[in-house]
This record gives sequence, structure tokens and C-alpha cells, in this order.
Amino acid sequence: MPAWTTPDPIALHARAQPDRLACVDLASGRRWTYAALDDAIQRAVAVLENHGVGQGQRVAALARNSADLVILQQASMRLGAVFVPVNWRLAAPERQAILADCDPALLVHDTGLDVAPPTGCAPLDVARFQAAVDEAEPAPRRPLPEADRPSIILYTSGTSGQPKGVIVTEANAFATAVNFGVIGRVGHDSVVLCDAPMFHVIG
Repeated sequence: MPAWTTPDPIALHARAQPDRLACVDLASGRRWTYAALDDAIQRAVAVLENHGVGQGQRVAALARNSADLVILQQASMRLGAVFVPVNWRLAAPERQAILADCDPALLVHDTGLDVAPPTGCAPLDVARFQAAVDEAEPAPRRPLPEADRPSIILYTSGTSGQPKGVIVTEANAFATAVNFGVIGRVGHDSVVLCDAPMFHVIG
């Protein structure tokens, strides 16, 4: 039986309702229609590829919530990379232990945080990531990865004293979104405030 491929609701809505508002970044005031968000994600795929990120590699994020992190996560998903949002509230040694454990190829981070990327990991602050996405040409569209591949790693609070990485597949993430949509009665006209941090159940 063929594997179920990753669902891509943003690409679907970009075709079905391209001009409808998809996302607003309240901190900066930036706004995206579904078509614009889909395009930004595909340009972010090109940025990741330009930084040498490939399928199965980890892309860590150490930053406060922003639409840029949503774009980064969705680009990682389309590329088949694994998105790892790290708790920026942790002490520096705790963050370093998580980064060493997940072994990222790229670390996207807020300016001003005490950041020491592991060996072989390229650092890129969020502002530079945003500028690179704005300037990039969209990457060619490719078949999406299988839905049962690792897509996100969320680190636990560490009940045994050491946080552990929990693997979330795209199938897991999609089922969670459907469950939230049904229980929360999310409909066509709903507006959702995404204030939970990305490192906590992916926001």
C-alpha cells in the first residue's frame, strides 16, 4: 500500500482561496494572504537549501513566537527536514544540552540571546532569515515527504532531570490539528490567536 504523504493545508488554501487573509504577525503588523504565505514558505525552502539543509536534518529555532517561525516550520516540513523549537526561557547550559542532543544543521535564533551553536551548525538570526526569505526565489516544488517521517522534535521538561526529544510525525501534527478544529469548532470565519510558544506542543 502506498505511504500517505504529508498534508499541506497552506498549499491547498493557496489554490482554493489565494486572496483570503491567512496570517497576521501582531508584533510587526505584517500580513499574508494564503497565496503570499505559500510563496514565502517555498522561498524559505530555498533559504534552507542554500544553507545546506536536507531531508532528515534538524533545523533548530531558539526564538520568541513570530510568523517567521511558522514559515520556517512549514518550509522544514516541505523539505523533509525536522523542526526543533527550543525553549528560549531555559538557562544557557540547558539550551546547549538540547542543541547538542538534537544536532541541528541550522539554528535560527533571536538577536540578543546567548547562543553557541554546536559544531557543524550554522547560526542565522531571525531578522536575517526574514530578509533572506524576502530576497530568495521560490524553490522548485517537490513531492512531499511521507507523513510518518519525523517532522518535529519537542523537548520535554525533563522529569528525570534531562529533557528528552519527543518525535512528532506530520501525521501526528495533522491529527492534532483536526482534533483541535473539531473540539474548538474552528470554521471558515474563525480567527485563532497563536500565543502558546512553538516549543510547547508546537504552539
